[in-house]
Amino acid sequence: MERTCGCSKKNMPVNNSMASLPAALAFVIYTAFLILPVYAILSYSYPWILSMSENLTDYIPAIRLSFTTSLISTFICFVFGTAAVFHTVNIKNRALKRFMEILFQLPVVFPPAIAGIGLLLVFGRNGIIGRVLVDWGIHISFSSKAVIIAQVFVSSPFYVQVMKSAIEAIPPQVYEASYLCGAGKLITIFKIILPMLSGHIISALTLSWVRAMGEFGATITFAGNLEGMTQTIPLKIYTLMQTDIKAASLLAAILLLLSFTMLVFVKIVSSKKEWSF
Repeated sequence: MERTCGCSKKNMPVNNSMASLPAALAFVIYTAFLILPVYAILSYSYPWILSMSENLTDYIPAIRLSFTTSLISTFICFVFGTAAVFHTVNIKNRALKRFMEILFQLPVVFPPAIAGIGLLLVFGRNGIIGRVLVDWGIHISFSSKAVIIAQVFVSSPFYVQVMKSAIEAIPPQVYEASYLCGAGKLITIFKIILPMLSGHIISALTLSWVRAMGEFGATITFAGNLEGMTQTIPLKIYTLMQTDIKAASLLAAILLLLSFTMLVFVKIVSSKKEWSF
């Protein structure tokens, strides 16, 4: 007898090669959409890379400030972000835990300029906290301290999210074995858990640092664009765009290559430290 499959030829699935054409076209368009701006920056800036050393002294203050503030902000993310993640993971109340998770990710969807306004209303001269600090002689807004605070605000979610995923993936048996051996919670965290998460910590810190290096919107609103004081690399690029597109493209290419290198580094570290324990 002829075996039937329960469907007629009219209802047969569409040929895979035909179905894959729209997906392939969408893939090509999206890939080109991402690559072309990168290619444009690199190709435009390439002819002037060799002459960059002539004006290097003009870029040094912005480069030095970016590296200094971003490293400090990344360290702050590590200290406070790690403590916040461990505390949040151990919250038993589901509603509260969800709320905290949303709160920690809020800066990701916050428009940078609005984040800068919010920080200014908190730490500015007449802000909620700023007015108290001014009485003590501490001025936050439009200073390098404001740059660091803005960078922490926008970059910390990247660190927190990676660490949260890594900590939640640790089997409970690891904690139980440590407690049975007589170790307390702090010793377990510092001597067992954090060493286990070293690869993920490096990845999280790198992502946070790259985001801090590229921060623009909140910084210009909260810290201003003062050369030698608050002008980071992105703000320097913004300033050069108005007078010297060649110099702006050079700095943009440098920041782009740095970000790309760091992302490659994160992928290498992540591949060596798979999410298994």
